[in-house]
Amino acid sequence: MIPSFTGDGISIALHSAALAAEMFLAGRNAAEYHQRLGRQLRLSMSIATWLSRAAITAIGRTALLPAVSLYPGSIRSVATRTRIPRCALVN
Repeated sequence: MIPSFTGDGISIALHSAALAAEMFLAGRNAAEYHQRLGRQLRLSMSIATWLSRAAITAIGRTALLPAVSLYPGSIRSVATRTRIPRCALVN
């Protein structure tokens, strides 16, 4: 399940399909595919999951808005870190 916070579910689905096709054509197995996809997305999904869980708590809702107001650049940073890493994109 993709945390809704990422806003990138379709891109992740398309990326995982392209990676599966690439690995199948290269003769790789399902375990290798899952390991590679996990390495590619683990950090971004962890960040998105943590933020999503924080945003649904009273403390998280109270703290996130002031934090973003104090550090507006954090929005770009979070958006970048919760997307598919550029180095992982299938050519």
